[in-house]
Amino acid sequence: DAPIVFEGEASDVSVGGSVVRSQGFAFEFRSRGVSFYSSKRQVRRHAPERDGEWVDLDGFLPDDCELSVYADNFLVELRSEWNSFQSGSLIVVQFDDLVSRGQNALFRPVFEPSRGTSLAGAATTKDFLILNVLEDVKSKLVFVDRATWSVVKEDEPQIRRVGVSPVDPDETNDFFSTVSSFLTPPT
Repeated sequence: DAPIVFEGEASDVSVGGSVVRSQGFAFEFRSRGVSFYSSKRQVRRHAPERDGEWVDLDGFLPDDCELSVYADNFLVELRSEWNSFQSGSLIVVQFDDLVSRGQNALFRPVFEPSRGTSLAGAATTKDFLILNVLEDVKSKLVFVDRATWSVVKEDEPQIRRVGVSPVDPDETNDFFSTVSSFLTPPT
């Protein structure tokens, strides 16, 4: 018989595990979906020996956030207000800082919504985080430098749909872009 390494509860809507790699960093996640929008997560640095300590993210991050990895940073998209950040914000925290200091870690805002803006998506390249932002129903791309977490370029908003996909996010800053509008087919 194989040993049980992780299990959910009968009331969970999902249970899963994954390894996420980004820019030479790798993290193991395991999660229990306690409802459609909230999860209980654990994480550890991935190592071939699989002997690292699991860190329970309860109390460190809200249960209803979207979580992704960018190098050794976690990108946290908030679904609800949390720690003075409003719902819809995208914040970044460095993994080791989060593990050692919990909610006292340095959480940096990368995007904060306003009355007329919202985050439609994000993609990563080697050096940049590319945000797809809706501003008064117009789409624009915002390029954020990973070294400083500051905006380095921002497109003019246009009535269109934009999709961005990195070519090789670990090696280059190249990306594919698909644009469409009411009068323009996808290109």
